[in-house]
Amino acid sequence: PNICLAERDTWSEHLANHERVAIICIRPLDGLDVAWFQMPDDPASYQKQLFSTLRALDKDEYDLVLVEPVPSDSTWDAIRNRLNRTT
Repeated sequence: PNICLAERDTWSEHLANHERVAIICIRPLDGLDVAWFQMPDDPASYQKQLFSTLRALDKDEYDLVLVEPVPSDSTWDAIRNRLNRTT
């Protein structure tokens, strides 16, 4: 699937342009009728779960995976860098 880092306020636009969309986020998601995966809110657990989640979404043949940007503090730098390279 295409993987896109996207802020929540842009998700509706992405959803309108793709049929099978999944969302990866840390904060709970309400109000959207899409597949979504809530990730852990600590960097070590997030990193462990991220790539297995992406592999599962690839197997399920999603057109697009929206990834909510991770927190901006330095403990998330490695994950942010990996996401930037992935997208």
